[in-house]
Amino acid sequence: MSKKTRGIVAMLMTGVMVLSPTMTALSGVFSFASDTEEEMLFQTSFEKGEEEIVGKSQGESGVIQTAYGIKGKGFEVRLDSVQGVEDYLGSENKFNLFDGKTATKFLTNHPSGAIWFALKEPSVVNTYELASANDEPGRDPKSWVLYGSRNGSDWTVLDERKGETFTGRFQTKKFYFDNTLSYEWYKLEVKENCGAGMLQFSSLELYYSEGDEGGDEVSVDFSTLTGTTPDSARQGFSCLFDGDVSTKYLTRSNQAQITFALNKAAVIKRYAITSANDHEPRDPKDWILSGSNDGNSWVELDRRTGEDFAGRFTANEYRISQPASYLWYKLEITDNHGKDAVGLTIVQMAELTLYTTEEDSGSGSTEEIDPNSPFSVVESTVKGTAEISQAEGKKNLFDGQEATKAVFSAKSFWVSFRVNRADTVTAYSMTSANDWANRDPKNWTVYGSNDGESWTVIDEKTDMVFSGRYETKIFRLATPVSYLYYKLEVKENAGNPTYTQLSDFILMTSAEMPVPVPGMTAKKDFGPTQTDTGKPGSWTGNSCLAVYGEQNQTEGTYARVTLFEGLTIPVTRYTTFSYLIFPGLFNIKTYDYEYTSCRVMIDLHFTDGTVLSGMNALDQHGSVMSPAGQVAGECLVTEQWNYIESCIGDVASGKTIDRIDVYFSMEQAEDVSKFITFFDDVKIENKEPVVCEHLSGYINILRGTNNDSAFSRGLCTPAVTVPNGFNFYSPVTNPSKNTACYNYQVNGENNPLDSITVTHAPSYWLSSYGTWQFMANTSVDGSGSVTAAMISSDARKAKFTHENEVAHAHYYSVTLNEGTAASGVKIEVVPTSHAAYIRFTFPADAENANVIFDSLWGTGTLTFGEDGQSFKAQTNHTSAGGGRMYVVGRFDSAWAKAKTVGTKQGLVSFEKGTTVVTMKIATSFLSYEQAEHSMALEIGSKDFKGVLAAAQGAWDALCGRFEIEGASFTQLQTFYSCLYRMYAYPNLYSENEGTNENPVWVYASPYKNGAKTKGILYTNNGFWDTYRTTWAGYALFTSEKDGELLNGIVQHYIDSGWIPRWICPGAVNCMVGTSSDIIFADAFLKGIDFNYEKAWESMVENASAVSSSLTNGGRPDNNIAPFLGYVPNSTGEGYSSSIEGYINDYGLYRMAEKMGLESQAEYYLNRCLKYGGLYNAEAGFFMGKSKDGVFSATAKNYDPAQWGGPKGDYTESVGWVNAFPAVFDGEGLVNLYGGREALAAKLNELFEDSVESMKKVVTGIGHEICEFKEVKMGQYEHNNQPAHHVIYTYAFSSEPYRVQEYTREVLRHVYVGSEIGQGYPGDEDNGEMSAWYVFNALGFYPYCLASGEYVIGSPLYDKVTVHLDNGKDIVIIAQNNSGENVYIQSATVNGQPYNSMVLRHEDLTNGCTIVFNMGSTPSSFGSGDGAKPTSLSTVTELSKAKNDVLDGATVTEKAYTSSSEITANTQVFTEIASASKLFDGNSGTNAAITDGQTVVVTGKELSRVSLLTVACDTVQTAPKGLRLEASANGTDWKTLIEETNVTFLFNKSILPFSVPEGLRGSYAFYRITLTGGTKLAELELIGEKGLSGESEDPFEKEEHSFGPWTEADSVYHKKTCAECGEEVLEQHRFTEWTASNEYPDMETRQCTVCSYSENRDVAPVTPSETPSETPSETPSETPSETPSETPSESPSESPSETPTETPTETPSETPTETPTGTPTETPSETPSETPTEIPTGTPTETPAETPGGASASPDGDSSSRKDGSGSMEEPQESEGFPVTAVVIGASAFLLIDAAVATFVLLKKKKKK
Repeated sequence: MSKKTRGIVAMLMTGVMVLSPTMTALSGVFSFASDTEEEMLFQTSFEKGEEEIVGKSQGESGVIQTAYGIKGKGFEVRLDSVQGVEDYLGSENKFNLFDGKTATKFLTNHPSGAIWFALKEPSVVNTYELASANDEPGRDPKSWVLYGSRNGSDWTVLDERKGETFTGRFQTKKFYFDNTLSYEWYKLEVKENCGAGMLQFSSLELYYSEGDEGGDEVSVDFSTLTGTTPDSARQGFSCLFDGDVSTKYLTRSNQAQITFALNKAAVIKRYAITSANDHEPRDPKDWILSGSNDGNSWVELDRRTGEDFAGRFTANEYRISQPASYLWYKLEITDNHGKDAVGLTIVQMAELTLYTTEEDSGSGSTEEIDPNSPFSVVESTVKGTAEISQAEGKKNLFDGQEATKAVFSAKSFWVSFRVNRADTVTAYSMTSANDWANRDPKNWTVYGSNDGESWTVIDEKTDMVFSGRYETKIFRLATPVSYLYYKLEVKENAGNPTYTQLSDFILMTSAEMPVPVPGMTAKKDFGPTQTDTGKPGSWTGNSCLAVYGEQNQTEGTYARVTLFEGLTIPVTRYTTFSYLIFPGLFNIKTYDYEYTSCRVMIDLHFTDGTVLSGMNALDQHGSVMSPAGQVAGECLVTEQWNYIESCIGDVASGKTIDRIDVYFSMEQAEDVSKFITFFDDVKIENKEPVVCEHLSGYINILRGTNNDSAFSRGLCTPAVTVPNGFNFYSPVTNPSKNTACYNYQVNGENNPLDSITVTHAPSYWLSSYGTWQFMANTSVDGSGSVTAAMISSDARKAKFTHENEVAHAHYYSVTLNEGTAASGVKIEVVPTSHAAYIRFTFPADAENANVIFDSLWGTGTLTFGEDGQSFKAQTNHTSAGGGRMYVVGRFDSAWAKAKTVGTKQGLVSFEKGTTVVTMKIATSFLSYEQAEHSMALEIGSKDFKGVLAAAQGAWDALCGRFEIEGASFTQLQTFYSCLYRMYAYPNLYSENEGTNENPVWVYASPYKNGAKTKGILYTNNGFWDTYRTTWAGYALFTSEKDGELLNGIVQHYIDSGWIPRWICPGAVNCMVGTSSDIIFADAFLKGIDFNYEKAWESMVENASAVSSSLTNGGRPDNNIAPFLGYVPNSTGEGYSSSIEGYINDYGLYRMAEKMGLESQAEYYLNRCLKYGGLYNAEAGFFMGKSKDGVFSATAKNYDPAQWGGPKGDYTESVGWVNAFPAVFDGEGLVNLYGGREALAAKLNELFEDSVESMKKVVTGIGHEICEFKEVKMGQYEHNNQPAHHVIYTYAFSSEPYRVQEYTREVLRHVYVGSEIGQGYPGDEDNGEMSAWYVFNALGFYPYCLASGEYVIGSPLYDKVTVHLDNGKDIVIIAQNNSGENVYIQSATVNGQPYNSMVLRHEDLTNGCTIVFNMGSTPSSFGSGDGAKPTSLSTVTELSKAKNDVLDGATVTEKAYTSSSEITANTQVFTEIASASKLFDGNSGTNAAITDGQTVVVTGKELSRVSLLTVACDTVQTAPKGLRLEASANGTDWKTLIEETNVTFLFNKSILPFSVPEGLRGSYAFYRITLTGGTKLAELELIGEKGLSGESEDPFEKEEHSFGPWTEADSVYHKKTCAECGEEVLEQHRFTEWTASNEYPDMETRQCTVCSYSENRDVAPVTPSETPSETPSETPSETPSETPSETPSESPSESPSETPTETPTETPSETPTETPTGTPTETPSETPSETPTEIPTGTPTETPAETPGGASASPDGDSSSRKDGSGSMEEPQESEGFPVTAVVIGASAFLLIDAAVATFVLLKKKKKK
């Protein structure tokens, strides 16, 4: 919000955090909470039949009445009668057909469908219009039937059409038919569209036409088009008649003939030919136009020779001297203007237009005018500046359609016209066009004339600004005028140097623009016909209150109208006032950034003369209950319903309400604007606070369900489940989409319950991979025959209300309305992981007691058991590796009848009088038997209540980890509901075929056609979303579970060889970034216990290898991106792919560093620093680059607010939120932007939310774009993930307090609407949006994963205690906290003063108490360089990436012999054929190599090399050894790197090798020698080049006299200089293991350089008595013969073996001699055997529903790195943690080290 508005909020919201506990949600949602008494004192829904509103004005200033409502040109439609095929979007609905605008449209997700409606009055119709919409001609109607009816049931065919076509967009076609009967109801049934999967059109108008107007308008019958063959179908005959000059007819000849018939014979009086886009010689020059009535005998009508066209897209018009009526017409072009510029002989035209009317002369007309005809422009008189095309011509200015426009190729234009009769004109309107605001008129003059020659100025405007697209401005004339001719002269546009455009220019008469009437209108109304979410119309019922007017002054505007008076309503302590409000827009295309429609409220007047709006009452969000307070609170969302509730007893207890008003107030405005606001369901009631007995009672699974794909408020499936469960169970109200099966608003009376479904919905945008439905029923007599129609969705649906619905994670119930197909039935569902218990309660007097089964979204089968109680079903899905789902079920009592209908539907009937029916179901993707087994494991002997208690206990345990004090009900509901979404995902995909005590986990592999595979697999995760928050949350809040979840993700790699970017259940090619990389790194560095070895392999594969299928996994363009340093912008969203790559590379760097993989660490550190190369300093923003290194835009043409960026650079975002990408290098951003103050200024510009700044927010189509503006925080796009870190960038700036300010602003107003199914600002993706709230409500955030830090925000609650798995607590206390006091003044951690902006992970997990002292003004907390988060750069120095020395090198394919051959700055000499392929920056190319070949790198400049990287073609053909040497003279060579056992794990992958720090120097020569292998893809020498001076040889800095290599320790040998004592270390080079001659049960190996040898025990490992936490059945590609987590009985304090430098060529995925887990190097203080005081997700008495356990990994302590000598620290024994585990763990660590990258570590030591 702006600084001014923020001040208002701070002033009005004092005490917001001490909200009344009575700020409750709708009571029906939370009946599990407590039995509070409610007393309704007043209620209205403004329905017909309810008390009428008074409508009496109580005063106004600056508000005038205005017209509102949708009405087209035809008969008026009764809006509450409109029905038919469902709308695809709430904003593109059936009501748009009747608004008279072609700019709006109706769209449905079906190729056909019917719409029916009633007229306001029964009318005779014989004419109707249909108009095409804006895009996709395939969606146009093609064949249809129009019906009439007197009762809406019995229909009569009035007209039928087949094969119709629309030749252009926004085209209106008129159709006539004979009819003399009057009907009230009409129906248009579209039988067929033009081929697309969806149907759309923009207008439907019904008329009655008199006189000789009958018959259709003249049009070309496209089926008759013949002639000279066009060059291609897209340049065919139809292009001549499509009204689009950008298309054309083209044939390769200088002559052409086009023949066609009209739809009826007509007299053509004139015609026009329009030239096409290019090549003037192709224009027609000579031609003949002929007519015919049979298509055979032709009469010449017009002949032309030597015709010229003045330019491109020029329309030349020609008169026919003797016109006559003909059905057929023929145009014969006999010559063009010769060959074109490229030597081709071609004829082309853009348009051929036929006219049946004479052109008006334009002079003073004396024709008689009918005084009763509508006032209008005579089209034939329109003249003026030439337009750029006929399709965007002057006549569009007068069509009343904002979707069309006139465009002129100049900065000014004029247009004149005659009207059909002189009338009194009082005003005129102008409407801006669809795009390019700088083309709008700015200065203009309007003239009038009686003869068209002498003009009088009637109005003049300067410096006019249109604030949005399609904005209509009305200009009243100072003096009304009456002329026959008018002229508009636009003298200057808004700045475009080339074009000026306008949509409409309309004259308004006194009848259309009467004298203004003060006041605003308040009346009962149908409701909004345009909505971003939900359904048009009222919130409930069929009517609501509409309030509208126009504010026409800029200060002190207000209006008050009484709705109800004479009331006597006493206010007590717990009196609550609530209503629903819909702030609308007069023009859906023009957003109102002054929020005029939000400045209206329902106000209460008390007997003492006071009003609620003047009492500082607060609503449930803490916003003041006044027009200004509601706008300042920013919780109201335009074009959507919003729920407002206030405990007015807090401020008005003891008062009496005597009047209810509607009140508009706007203290200050920048512009005149109209407002339209709707209200519904006003209630005044006594309602005590709701306090939930169980924390799970605060979970509302209906949050995020009141939306559609045009505007997301979460797009959530309301899942009844257990934490991370296998199945979801969801109510279905929308049978058309399996991942959006429930929509909150259109439920109840308007969209009944279809069924309850089993689902595995991963996301709204991706299909569920397993669904199956059941539904109660009372309408079908099961004893008779049952058909599919009797149990279909239409037949079985049953209405309900939210008051009769309870929706929690552990329990869902709904009682269906009486009189429906499930009359009075209550359905209850409680979940386990793989199963569920369902209870149906039927009324005692129910005619029937049935349960229906179905498979709505998949094929399937259904069979019933002979036992009379059991059944089996199959349902088939094919999404991302999904397959057949097996369903088993059993009723607890026998049925009377069970019938299968078709193959997959069925009906089960129980005896009449049955009241309670209970049913257990379970699912499996493996078999019926496994489903039965899961049911037995998870339900067993439990009854319904037992399963309910277990499910509730699981959620209570999770919620109980967070003890919150000082929060309102709304805040608790939001927090715990967000926690639910966070832990609803990822989902278990494995099934237990063992027992609860000894589980054996298997799954149907999505990568192997459903084959049963051993292991634990988790799924349903989009890592691009979730890496930012959820996984950091799992690591901190539930670290043990996190290990299990991580192993479940690693299993995808074990199973398929990759980890995909999206999994559901298998691989989906969706979003950018291999973000599992950073997830794994973050968890590893935090000490999470999981299979990090395989995780590391997957990370290296993603980062270094080329994927043949991005669906499976990997990064785009990975054959070139690692060498370019970015993904080029030729790949869509290349910039975002690059940024995600840098973040993931940072994770690889940090993890490699921790693992001691120095080469990998240095390589990936260098890669992530390349982010700086995408900063365009001239533009001041980050953006993509081409392969050639050219930025996507220049500073001049770059718009940071452009959606997607200049070359589609950005994923679902704009340049502003991508301006702060380097979460791992905040100080780097400080350097790039010019200092801390400059960084703050850049961020402040982003968050600027003044009216002018908000107008720059992107507008257009797409749900993220629509949601963006409702965040109301400038260019901050909290509705989508790319912005979620941006606020925390302030931590590096000079204004770190902004972090506190803006995080609290987001928490306050962005996550609102829980009470009516909203709750989120955009897509809630697998818990990510929710986890952002959870972290920020606590007061810190994982800004940079893998840093081990959380950046401090501003805690929302007075106190929170977080209970961790290790028994420790995080206690966060915010003293003096409130809605105003959001700024941290000071802090302590464990009693010690604390000024840092970060909290370390280990500090939190060790348990701590953090106390924040809060205040209302910013403080210096977090200031100072030492208080900033971790960064790769420093505040004064930017860390820059090193580049490839070989980039741009000259390649000479011969051996180097002398310096005379050096001709380039960098030159490569080699005998390798096609060697340039090794230096082309593309690992997709390769060169053949032979053993011992060398590459010599030299040049005119010196280079300092840090890294050598080698990219293989295949693992099999890669070199097996390499040596890098350096030389000052090309003769004397020193070895920098030598590797004799190079091992690649992946084809087309990169291995890095670092030059030891002590050997790095400036050399003139480098030599690479390759041994083994037959192919190589790429070589890099990464470092610095272009250095001057002499070679700097570290070996020659001192004269050394080294002795022989001798043993140093078990890892290294050394040699020592006899002169200075300096030592050089090198790893041992071992032989293979062989049987020991000395010890019979041992193997031995020796170092080939020194005398060191070592032995190992080959005796079998003693099995563990305790089963492995990770099931031993988990497959290994090379299974261990004796896997055990317990090491051998005879441990050694030193590792018994040192890994060989030569790992196996094909390493096993599970090392055979290494236990599955590597224990922590420093055990936790509390042994793992000691249980935590806080229970895990499921109570102990409940069988394990999800697998437990994980393999171990090192903890997050930095002390576990290698010490200064390069050796591992000595492991320490501790209680309950055998040192042998550490020994073997360390061995495994070194084995992985060697398998990934072999390196030589050289180290010097000086004698003291």
